[in-house]
Order: sequence, then C-alpha cells, then structure tokens
Amino acid sequence: MSRPTQYARQLREALRVALIDNGPEVLTDPVVLGGLLADLLPDSPQLTRGVLASADIGTASMLSDYAGQGLDAGTAIGLAASILQAKTLYTADICQLISTELAIAHPWCRQRRSPADPL
Repeated sequence: MSRPTQYARQLREALRVALIDNGPEVLTDPVVLGGLLADLLPDSPQLTRGVLASADIGTASMLSDYAGQGLDAGTAIGLAASILQAKTLYTADICQLISTELAIAHPWCRQRRSPADPL
C-alpha cells in the first residue's frame, strides 16, 4: 500500500456501513467483517487484511476499554496502534490509520468526543 492516508475515507465509509448493518460487535468479528470489507474495499486487500487482524486481536475492544478508563482518544488510539503493530507485521502508519478509523467509527468515540477533539 503506497500511502495509507489515501484509504482513510474509504475505510471510514466501509466501517460506517458495517456498523449500521451489523452493530459494534462486527468490529471484533473477523469472519463477518471480512465478508463485508471484501465487498466494500475490493481495491484495498492489504488494508482489509490489516483491519481483519485488528478485529482478531480486539483493537476495537481495546479502544473501548481505554475510553472506559478515562483515556483521551489520542492516547487510546496510540496505545491500540502500538499493540496492533507489535502483534502484526503492519507498519506504524497502517496501524495508526486502522486504530484511528476504528475509534472514529466506534460508538464510544462518538459519545465521548468533545468539540475540541481532533477526531
């Protein structure tokens, strides 16, 4: 994948559709998410594999747990991205992109976001 950020909008939309159709539990179900992303991101197989790896290790659950502990979104995303990178072979940029987009998509982030929050 050349520039991960070029896929941010596509991933954000795909996650939004997945959540609308299946609820937040889809973010931790690699089987269901895999089928959806194959259809929603057909030109981004590497990104799809990264998101599925994040579902497999529970990145969305980590983000939710961090929010429950009172961490701000930036810190929670950074921690989740670091763990995703440590457990996979993906670059820091891709792990940061995936963690950021999961946080934006996940209901806990939308509920906790303040007007000053960069997300």
